[in-house]
Amino acid sequence: MLDIKDNGFPTALAARKCLTGDCGEAIFWTAKRAAMLALGMYIFGEKKDIPKRAIAGSLAIQTFVMGWTFFTRNDAKATLPSVDAVESNNIPGIIGTYFLRSGMVYGGMYLAGIRTNLLRTALAGTGMVEASILVWNDIKNG
Repeated sequence: MLDIKDNGFPTALAARKCLTGDCGEAIFWTAKRAAMLALGMYIFGEKKDIPKRAIAGSLAIQTFVMGWTFFTRNDAKATLPSVDAVESNNIPGIIGTYFLRSGMVYGGMYLAGIRTNLLRTALAGTGMVEASILVWNDIKNG
């Protein structure tokens, strides 16, 4: 297993720690992601069940993050497809991972029993998460 202090994206690093039994940071990032989703949903006009929608969407994304991290746990760098796209300035990749993540949020909300405004809410909430990755990359690269 690689040293947790290796280079990588914070949520991927937290997922690596969680795979070894220390899930505190993964829970923190899941909650932070839910807050970003909720903000995006609110800004774009959603008024109903925002906490439920945001938590369901964030848990769906975290499920993907944990799975991806498990299968790439021996890679030198803890990363995710969206981060790879942003770091390489791959515009089609950025757009593709935005829609993929939106699909995860949509699915999470659907599984949570939400049946109204799914597409709009998923796209709006996910925009905030995507923006955070773009900002993280800008800060990281100074």
